[in-house]
Amino acid sequence: MLPVLCLGFCVSRTFSALSVENFPNANPKGTAAAFGRNSLKRKVNGVLILYLALLAAGAVLLDPLSGLLLLAAAVLCFAFYHHMAMKYFGGITGDLAGFYVCVCELAMVLAVVTGNKIAGRNRMKLVIGGAFQGKFHFAKEHFSHVEEWLDGCHCRRSEIFSCSGMVHFHDFIKRELQEGRTVEGPGGGDHREKPGDHHRIQ
Repeated sequence: MLPVLCLGFCVSRTFSALSVENFPNANPKGTAAAFGRNSLKRKVNGVLILYLALLAAGAVLLDPLSGLLLLAAAVLCFAFYHHMAMKYFGGITGDLAGFYVCVCELAMVLAVVTGNKIAGRNRMKLVIGGAFQGKFHFAKEHFSHVEEWLDGCHCRRSEIFSCSGMVHFHDFIKRELQEGRTVEGPGGGDHREKPGDHHRIQ
């Protein structure tokens, strides 16, 4: 999700530049008008469209859902920006182009985070039970997208926040407690696990 959001900074500014190149100007003597008037429109538009195509492809390749949400938010904000500028100002100004960048970046973050939350992504899923009951096999079968499983017996604390799957979660908890570190979760209590339990997280 984060790499896609980082591309959003480029997406918003590319759309803003397209507006400066192509939208009517509310103030013919303003900065935005000067930039648009003195540029080689065909070449600039071609480069900006190429930028957008590369950014869109990169965002979707990194994370299809987040990429599509980000692009949809940017396009909707661009349409709103054009409508608002034409209706209330008769064109754009440099300030309005900056306004679009700010609103667009906020909308992209909200769209990506909310969309992923609604889709149920980025939540931890536990597979629990007694010892030797085939939990790891079950986890690998039901979460086949996980290519590499982190081992809680010897992994670093920082690694669990970026991994897609984890085995021997109880051993990680045990090591944390033995080393005197807190393992408090959202409920505020310690999550102490029985030695026979094995957990998989997504």
